[in-house]
Amino acid sequence: SHRDERKLRSLLPYLATLEREEIIKTWIDKNIDEGDRWKDEIETALKEASIAILLISQDFLSSDFIRNQELPRILRRQLDGSLTVLPVFLSPSTVKTDSISFTDWDGKEKQISLSQFQGFGTPDETLEELKPTESARRFVKLNERIRELAAGGEAGAAPNQTASAGNVHAIP
Repeated sequence: SHRDERKLRSLLPYLATLEREEIIKTWIDKNIDEGDRWKDEIETALKEASIAILLISQDFLSSDFIRNQELPRILRRQLDGSLTVLPVFLSPSTVKTDSISFTDWDGKEKQISLSQFQGFGTPDETLEELKPTESARRFVKLNERIRELAAGGEAGAAPNQTASAGNVHAIP
């Protein structure tokens, strides 16, 4: 969510080292320039991403655009193994009781809770609730996980693919 921009800014230095080494290309919606067709830009970024970093907060969960446009695309690609979802639990939210609806490739309606994904922080111990050094350590672990995925650690991750996060689109 755009309301989580301060938290996104604290994550970006941990992704910058991976970008400098050309391991990833980070895309955030701040990359959209005036005059660009923003929905097309977001759609392209979601299609090209091999990793989606979801910065989960209550603002993230309450965004209609994230919930109805971005998350269904992300979850569909995750289901078929072409995208790895890496949630970062930023702050207390209703993520444990909130289900996201999406249609799979066969047209079947699915429901999933984002709390089912192993993340950085947990719904019960979010990054906001940790000491700053512990929060930074979680971002270091995220960096290490992305590096592992880019090296071929799992399906859905290829070197020099775009790392993208929901509407952080890191996909901040």
